[in-house]
Amino acid sequence: MDALKFVFRGVPLLLVLYIIIEFVYYGSFPFFAVFATEFLGLEDDWWKIFMVSQA
Repeated sequence: MDALKFVFRGVPLLLVLYIIIEFVYYGSFPFFAVFATEFLGLEDDWWKIFMVSQA
């Protein structure tokens, strides 16, 4: 888990947003939500993920 957080810490925000949009576009949002909360530590930012999915 910590290794993945270290890897993703250097990922540009725009790339992360692009990945989110791709997952939403292909209908894999539930998977991404789990991925984000488990590996990126976004438990407190789940509403941001939801808002992006509704955009």
